[in-house]
Amino acid sequence: MTTKERREHVRRSVSIPMEFTVQSNLYRGLAYNFGDGGIYIDVTGRFKVGQDISIISPADQVSLRSVGNNRSGSIVWISPHGIGAKFGKP
Repeated sequence: MTTKERREHVRRSVSIPMEFTVQSNLYRGLAYNFGDGGIYIDVTGRFKVGQDISIISPADQVSLRSVGNNRSGSIVWISPHGIGAKFGKP
């Protein structure tokens, strides 16, 4: 089964600067895809699977309507270049 087949929600390819918090620390990264169920953010840092993440806002208002601010969830995977997070119910 591929990753796309496991996803419940469609993901859109984007390139949006993001601000988010993990354990009360502010991070900035670049979101490359997102959907109602989750997001992938290209970012460096020390993260662990299971940590809570809160999206503060994209850098511009057009993107804000697309991604939505104040979304929260948890980190579900980590790569050398970024993190994948699953959102909780809005």
